[in-house]
Amino acid sequence: MLLMFTFELGKTMPQPETIATTIEAQPMRGIGGWLALMAVGQIVGPFLMASSILVSYTGPDSKEAFAKLPTAMYGGLGIDLAILAFVIGASVIFFLKKKIFKIIFTIEVLLVLLSLPLESGWISMTTGVSMDQVFPIDQMEKNVGSSLINFVWVWYVWVSDRVKNTFVN
Repeated sequence: MLLMFTFELGKTMPQPETIATTIEAQPMRGIGGWLALMAVGQIVGPFLMASSILVSYTGPDSKEAFAKLPTAMYGGLGIDLAILAFVIGASVIFFLKKKIFKIIFTIEVLLVLLSLPLESGWISMTTGVSMDQVFPIDQMEKNVGSSLINFVWVWYVWVSDRVKNTFVN
């Protein structure tokens, strides 16, 4: 009946192609969506890393290790602190929304993955102990597992439109 009524008045229904669309898709921008999860990681990550360093170098055996192997221990601490500084710098660059963040984040993930072999290599070189005795393979397996998740984030950073539209400074 409604259809007949419409035709009786001589009106036609508007066709979809004639309706003007005034709503345009806005580009995704800003720290939101999945990027918000990355922001949490960029805040929490340095604190977790700093607490891990603190526990590692202030444990009960640390004083003795620093006394017996100062070069190895201070070198290992230096490597850890340098990587922590880089991670903090990456977080600052993230919140400043700098274009270079993609590259810095990729380097950050690689540094975290390589931190254990770097430190083990340093200890091996400075103490003369072979690498297979110093390098904790079980810990490296954990690092690789967590780094796989980080590589998914690296992929996201490189392909995301939100990231491309957010990091523009």
